[in-house]
Amino acid sequence: MRQIPLNEMTFQELQIFLVAGQTLNFTRTAEKCFVTQPTVSRAIDSVEKKTGIHLFIKSRGKLRLSPAGKVLHKKVQAGMEMLQEGFERAWEAQEGFRKIIQVGIAPNLDASAFVDSAHQYMDQEKDSQIYLRQVDSVIDGLSQLLALKLDIYIAYAHERMETKPFLELSVETLCEGPLICYMTEKNPLAGKKEITYKDLQSEKIILPKSGTNQLYEAMFMEKMAEVNVTPLISVRVANAQEALMNLHKDHDVVILDQYVSQNELLRKLVPVPISGSKSGLIAIYRTADQNQPGIRKLLESMKEFLNRSYKE
Repeated sequence: MRQIPLNEMTFQELQIFLVAGQTLNFTRTAEKCFVTQPTVSRAIDSVEKKTGIHLFIKSRGKLRLSPAGKVLHKKVQAGMEMLQEGFERAWEAQEGFRKIIQVGIAPNLDASAFVDSAHQYMDQEKDSQIYLRQVDSVIDGLSQLLALKLDIYIAYAHERMETKPFLELSVETLCEGPLICYMTEKNPLAGKKEITYKDLQSEKIILPKSGTNQLYEAMFMEKMAEVNVTPLISVRVANAQEALMNLHKDHDVVILDQYVSQNELLRKLVPVPISGSKSGLIAIYRTADQNQPGIRKLLESMKEFLNRSYKE
């Protein structure tokens, strides 16, 4: 039997092979591994030369694993999962906990409900520990999940689209609710329990790029078109905070996800839900972890707290 020089193979080469075997596309592999496409090609070529195994077959422009490549891919995947579990068990033993769960939270997201649900979970699971931290962006959150630095990433529902290229990640809805229109007390719409898209035809709309991003804007424009209204987009700003700072006039409104963190600017404004709109929060985690008891219990605790908090 041929001896394989494992000491000459790098972890990155094996990781790139695993992702390439899932995507069957070197461009997508490069994006998911945060490297260039030439780096992917060199890594695959290196593994093939070191092992003597022809990993991929290209036919009619399509890439697929060779029979030997399929066998190796399955075994390397199993080995990586065992290695991941080994690191987790070692870390837990060092920290003195049976289970540590690292949770990342999207920017501008109100973290209070997650703090409460984490405390409830730790009260019930005495030998467990939850760490919560804010993450700079959805791309950062996903990369930390893939790098095993996070176990769960809490994101806005519109960010679900960002997970599609990542076959090893799963998404679960935590809660749903309408988009919220924020306005001054003097705005004629401020007295309504809810407003329709048609009500917004005379309003100057301020849309932030985060809090409601381009996917929400596309949904909003589509709904307005359904009621034959061309919205007056007053200004597009960098984020929710800047949007609120631009809200000065009685016919200006800011459209935000209802789950953004509350601040002094928001507390001075009147929130009115938009009938027929939809937003929410999702949990993203590694598919391999979806049946772990600790992950499941924590997600159920989060769902309970979130749905209770935003119904009150």
